[in-house]
Amino acid sequence: MKKTFLFLMSSLFLSACTTTSTLHTFSIDARTKDVALENLVIVSNGAELYIQPTYQLFAIEHTNSDPVDLVKQASFGLYDEEDTLFYSVNMGSNQAGVLDTRTNPLEGDLVGFTVPSKNIETGKNISIEFTYEKNNQEITKKVEVALQESK
Repeated sequence: MKKTFLFLMSSLFLSACTTTSTLHTFSIDARTKDVALENLVIVSNGAELYIQPTYQLFAIEHTNSDPVDLVKQASFGLYDEEDTLFYSVNMGSNQAGVLDTRTNPLEGDLVGFTVPSKNIETGKNISIEFTYEKNNQEITKKVEVALQESK
């Protein structure tokens, strides 16, 4: 009887362990002619995703441009393959060329966002829409990125 009970409990435990979700990690970089998003980390379990707040958004300085013409504020939105917005943020500059409220994460500031989404997996694409102002004109550019799992 004890062996049967132990076998049933072990089977239930193993069954519970095998139904847990696998985590997939994606590291994304994207850029337009004027701004660059680097080190965006997304972790997905198939039903939800976590966006780690360690990314940086930079203004790109061109060799023939005046530093005054650098983008001072930008926003970006993340869209899945069905063109559903799942994350967006607006950032101003805190130093020349860095469009972020900080250059390093502050202590306790690594708590990111968890968002329900079933469309983030290897082989799918996401779109990153950048919106910024340059030469007194609002510019919107969309960049498509193929998701490849980080190892």
